[in-house]
Amino acid sequence: MLETSKNAFENLSDLLSKIIPHGVFTDAEERLIKKQLSNIETAFDTDYIRYLKAFEEITGKKYHSEPESRELFYTNQVHSLEQKIKALRNAVKSRWLQENNHMLNPKFMLKKDNIAKYMNYSETQKINDNANNYAETQNI
Repeated sequence: MLETSKNAFENLSDLLSKIIPHGVFTDAEERLIKKQLSNIETAFDTDYIRYLKAFEEITGKKYHSEPESRELFYTNQVHSLEQKIKALRNAVKSRWLQENNHMLNPKFMLKKDNIAKYMNYSETQKINDNANNYAETQNI
């Protein structure tokens, strides 16, 4: 029964994400729908909720489901959940994100370009980031 409910939720969510951009709902209705979808989703163990749990575990930051990051998560079907989590694990090693910790949030990390950048982030890039940051501080 739970799996059927989860599938029904995912189908409804997908359908609404296709309808909402066509202006069928008022802005207030749209916000309410998105908020209710987030509330319902929290009850299920969806990929988005698993991503948020991984985010909290990896970063130590508390973050709750909210419409913008949820929409980014589901509109980016190019990358799998595992790839998104791998990008997050790599991103926390980035010196830039360590220095700009306020940017380390799901809305930033779920942007397609950031997932692609950090999914393949390596120790070599970390060394280059550090060298570039040093050069900038020395005005080289």
